[in-house]
Amino acid sequence: MRESKHVVIRNGMSVVLVATAFPVPEHRAEVIAACEAAISRVHDEPGVELYALHEGPDRLVMIEKYESEQALSEHSSSAALADLLLLWRASSAEISMCRSSCLT
Repeated sequence: MRESKHVVIRNGMSVVLVATAFPVPEHRAEVIAACEAAISRVHDEPGVELYALHEGPDRLVMIEKYESEQALSEHSSSAALADLLLLWRASSAEISMCRSSCLT
């Protein structure tokens, strides 16, 4: 699994995280189902402004937006994310992440 992060932190601004997974073809449907299950759980977390799945031919892209670093930190230790990452890793998906802050 490959992970890369680009971080720009600015206090008082929303935090955007883009996570890209490259699932092996035989596990693609399973990874999509796990992402869809995580979306409804994550939207119930405080401070989550966006958690959306986008599909490409060879990749899945999660666009995430949090109202603060604190909200992202809370999400990072959530059961929903732990479950999703467990499945992503079990399915041999490569994962790449890019994180930055932005004006709201």
